[in-house]
Amino acid sequence: MRGSEKKGPKKGEQGQGTGQASASVSAQASSSALKIGQALGNDELQRRIQQGNATRDELLEHMNTRLGAIREAQLREQHMGEHEMRSHWKEIADQHKSDVNKPEPMRWRESAKLYEMAAFQMCQGSLGRGMQLLERAQEAERRAFEAVGKQTGAKELGPEEDGAPITAEVDPHQACAPRDVPVELQQKADEIQANSTDFKDQPVKRRIADPWWTLEEEEEEEEGAPDGGG
Repeated sequence: MRGSEKKGPKKGEQGQGTGQASASVSAQASSSALKIGQALGNDELQRRIQQGNATRDELLEHMNTRLGAIREAQLREQHMGEHEMRSHWKEIADQHKSDVNKPEPMRWRESAKLYEMAAFQMCQGSLGRGMQLLERAQEAERRAFEAVGKQTGAKELGPEEDGAPITAEVDPHQACAPRDVPVELQQKADEIQANSTDFKDQPVKRRIADPWWTLEEEEEEEEGAPDGGG
């Protein structure tokens, strides 16, 4: 029954869909640039594209820097979980200490994925779409740094409070020329997303936070206690 056997993809067909999708995006970007050039003139179009290229490269550099910080934060959480979590577990299990949390290296995967998507869009010439994804990536990164425990030493790697200064200066309709995603940026994003470590709770009973009304009662008892001075 050889005639009923299904044949696999021919050599060279694997990855063809991804290549076609990338080529389609590039073709759309080129078509848009042509239409804009006809409306503005080639000189003005070239000026705008050069301006967009400079903005794109500055943003790519910023994203590469942030991915480096995120990767380092992830490694610090990983190290703490593998070598120090047992000694810190009583603090981690104590809900009164909200700034000491269990290490979760996978918390950084969301922001890394969004930074990767932002870089891809910018490198395809879609600077406006890339900016939207960059803002989402920065928000995801901010949440991750807020959640990470202080005992990991990762908080000092957090982003600037106002994000990338260049973001406020980007025109959402600004164009740029296609280029390859920087290898270093892509490598960092891949490494962060490849981490699937999930540390299990230690066999120590968690200390539940006291109800708010018990804290008020304790304060009243302290205020009403007789002075020990006689």
